[in-house]
Amino acid sequence: SFAGWAMVIKEDRVINPLAIRFSQDKVLATFHSGQEVEKVSAQLSVVETDGHLFIKAPFPTIEVIRWRPKLRDSSGVPLSADGEVVKGKERWFSMDNRRLWCLQMVAVRYWPRPCVIPVVAIEGACNSRDIRKFRTSSVGVCLWVSREAQVREQLWNWREAAKAQMREVHVDDGSLRQVLAHIRSHEEASSDELPDVPLEMLT
Repeated sequence: SFAGWAMVIKEDRVINPLAIRFSQDKVLATFHSGQEVEKVSAQLSVVETDGHLFIKAPFPTIEVIRWRPKLRDSSGVPLSADGEVVKGKERWFSMDNRRLWCLQMVAVRYWPRPCVIPVVAIEGACNSRDIRKFRTSSVGVCLWVSREAQVREQLWNWREAAKAQMREVHVDDGSLRQVLAHIRSHEEASSDELPDVPLEMLT
């Protein structure tokens, strides 16, 4: 949750889950309920709307924040230059890391068809307590998944997962360019520029 942020909140927006980045490096492979994230992902359904696949999930809508992360080394120490912290490009991030991983797995399963999810999109200043939770050392593109709190077992990176999918299913160049352009446009979009949730998905 982004409680305490001096922010602009845009509800009922949609975004490609592959355009969202992780705020931390590691998660457990189960939700707080004890359900395995991968099993929940396998059960999620999609609905075709506006030329995209809309992913329907049983858990609450994830929140995303527009943010420039600190660049960190592999041990998590922030990088600096001339006494200033080095930051990456402004992108969409979420602190709902397990839910995001769950949704990204669905998007890769349907690759290269563009998928979208509903989000609460947030822009604005933050309080220091919440921003300390942003500990990614990969600018949010990778996530270590562990079965135990201190053990790293599996590295998730949707780009590598999509490459593996393409080894199983032929993807023509036109479809690949289209989905990559869709992801890039959502990565760069402000909350005002993200599409609204289709009306038929609000009922």
